[in-house]
Amino acid sequence: DMIGGYPNIRFLLTEDLALLQAVMHAGYEARYICAKETQIYTVPCPDIRSFIKQHHRWVNGGKALGWRAAAFVASSVALWMAILVSCITASWFMLVIVLAVRMIANIMLALPAYRELGIATAVLWLPLAEPFFLLVEFMMPFLGLQSKVEWKGQMLQNH
Repeated sequence: DMIGGYPNIRFLLTEDLALLQAVMHAGYEARYICAKETQIYTVPCPDIRSFIKQHHRWVNGGKALGWRAAAFVASSVALWMAILVSCITASWFMLVIVLAVRMIANIMLALPAYRELGIATAVLWLPLAEPFFLLVEFMMPFLGLQSKVEWKGQMLQNH
């Protein structure tokens, strides 16, 4: 209410990000609560097409993050360049190291939240999910090339 709600927020494909940015811009602080009582379960996309559409919207909405989005893209490009160079030079040890560092980083990021939520054993699934994460990360820059997004039956574009 103090910032005027969604009607006073500029349009973004990711309305939750727009709301967060408006709250922060108004001088308020955002705190992310990680507790068992705050867990939210979501229904997964019903098919691969819906999944790709969802990520297409997220990528284009995420462009509003400015330098943070650029930093994510840069880190992703660096990872994929290291994978590519490892494969081209047949440096399999380097490839294993790159992938191990990535996996360890993901585990270190997830584990504190998993512990707080009482699902620490779920971290054991992360190595199995890593190829999927890599594939999604690889496709994301390509999704950002098309700025028009179909969402809720409408063709939209960030302003």
